[in-house]
Amino acid sequence: MSVAKKHVMGFSPNEGQFFALVDEHGVLRIWDTEANSLKQEFTTNLYLFGDCTALTWVSVDAIPTRRAKKSQNDSVVGSNKLYIALGTMGGIVSLYSLAEGQIERTLSGDNHDGPVTSIAYNQSKGHLYTVGEDCRALVWSITEERCIADWQVGPEKPQNVVYLAKSRSLAVGARSLKIFDVETKELVETFTGHSSDINAMTSIADNDLEFILTTAHMERVISFWKIDKRGKNKASACTLRMEDPAYCLACEVRTEDGSLRVASVTRNGIHIYLLKINGLSSEKHIKPKVSLQIASDGAETLEPLHAFGAHFVQDKTRTHEILFGYGSRSLLQFERFAPNYAEKLNVIVRADPKKLYAKKQQEGETMTGKLQMQSKTQ
Repeated sequence: MSVAKKHVMGFSPNEGQFFALVDEHGVLRIWDTEANSLKQEFTTNLYLFGDCTALTWVSVDAIPTRRAKKSQNDSVVGSNKLYIALGTMGGIVSLYSLAEGQIERTLSGDNHDGPVTSIAYNQSKGHLYTVGEDCRALVWSITEERCIADWQVGPEKPQNVVYLAKSRSLAVGARSLKIFDVETKELVETFTGHSSDINAMTSIADNDLEFILTTAHMERVISFWKIDKRGKNKASACTLRMEDPAYCLACEVRTEDGSLRVASVTRNGIHIYLLKINGLSSEKHIKPKVSLQIASDGAETLEPLHAFGAHFVQDKTRTHEILFGYGSRSLLQFERFAPNYAEKLNVIVRADPKKLYAKKQQEGETMTGKLQMQSKTQ
């Protein structure tokens, strides 16, 4: 699948307070999901960076850079600062500072020979992992601000990458799913089963269990793959059924009882599955427990609104809620919603963000006109 057609987006790690998305023109937009407002908009310098093709949020805890070690006057990556690691069409990796609203540093050393297709973050080591159309995986040190390792992951062009903290491995998704040991770079596990390229991946872990969830372009299933670093061509541990292909996955497990929630975002809405991580079975495909459809109240009929991203709220006072965005890539609204699991379909009627924006513009013009009239009469 072309990187230009991928959904490049993600919620921030601080309970999804921020949401970043790159539109079809390469513009990075960041929303404050709590205030429901566009916080920042950034257009990359195409000559220096190229279009953004991948992103991941980075939360850095007081890690000094090489420059900071040399001079106390130089910038330091401070405690709990949020960055967005951006992979580009030109194979470059840069760090966008949320506090500064700009690219703060570009990592040096070996770059990808072509577009970066996916990027993942290992917070414990301060490492970024990228894969690209050159069929390589690269390891980047944030503290050293450079590429420190690389290896081949082909021959299939990788589309997605996820870092697995429990097994200290890297999951690389193309048509097949490959698991690499990040220390030895050895291929330790291979999973097959998709008929097309994997276009969305996420992971889940609880106690001794670790799974990768994948869905592929033009397929209507989500596959669970159990990670144990042994064997190849292994069957999926569980399969979830969808009515449409998904372009985004989210999951959450509760350690107290092993309950598992999975969400898939499709063109027709958000589908939520309720499972037990210790009771996954491959015997039959599982249907969603509830589906959320977002619609605007048109003049005569309800008009569908597209969902963008999903994030399970982990606040103890709002444990049953799911956070999602809806609208278009340039105009989004966000909501924390508690699904009604007694109904298989929850239709959520909301105002179209385009209409809200137009209304605000009109109100602003009206207020400006009133102020101008008042100044003339004074």
